[in-house]
Amino acid sequence: MPPRCERPHGRGVVADGEGYGSVRGRRIENGSVKAPAKVAVGAVMTLFGLLFMFQGLGYVKGSAMTGSNFWAVAGPVIAIGGLLLVAAGLGRLRPRSSRSPR
Repeated sequence: MPPRCERPHGRGVVADGEGYGSVRGRRIENGSVKAPAKVAVGAVMTLFGLLFMFQGLGYVKGSAMTGSNFWAVAGPVIAIGGLLLVAAGLGRLRPRSSRSPR
């Protein structure tokens, strides 16, 4: 069994990068699983934002949102927020070696 490292939050992390704190071998900052969750939630937000936009524009029929100017404007705002969330999650999934030095 590989040696375990202690993290500031108290959760053990396997030193070889497998186990807590890794997603398919890529390290996640602070040993959290928040980055994949951000990507998933952001993708769903983006899809819903696009759906809301198309409903507001009248391309998708069958709801009270159809033809509403509010949803034609709010949909793209929600979709952009989702894309930003995906970008934030993907930024935390990048391997450490590809990050620019600070």
